[in-house]
Amino acid sequence: MPNGKGWEDWTDDVWTIFDITSPKPGNTVLPVPSKIRARLHSMGIQLDVQNTRQACSTFNLLVEEGRNVAAALLPIK
Repeated sequence: MPNGKGWEDWTDDVWTIFDITSPKPGNTVLPVPSKIRARLHSMGIQLDVQNTRQACSTFNLLVEEGRNVAAALLPIK
């Protein structure tokens, strides 16, 4: 938490970072190179590339189903 307290103590200025951030968080999805996809597939790992909202939803659903799941959030250069 920005101020070490609960959500109820957050002020509107906490969110100003999203006004100046570019690209907007969660809006940019880049394809995974085929070499990396092939390597993961050879290891029996399913790869799903999604925007932030969809990825969080999918992650939570898979966890609730008791499946082994991991997420990688990588910065765009």
